[in-house]
Amino acid sequence: MRQSTPAEKLIALADASPKVFDWVSLQLKAGRKPSQILGDLERTLSGGTQC
Repeated sequence: MRQSTPAEKLIALADASPKVFDWVSLQLKAGRKPSQILGDLERTLSGGTQC
């Protein structure tokens, strides 16, 4: 079985809501890597700071 790449995981999370999609889009336009953005989202979803 093939593992998902950070970009694929990010796409799946961004599809969850328009707010998350917009935030991810801004992060990508700012030049952040998908793995960095994914790390922020995972910390947020596990009770860390808000996006």
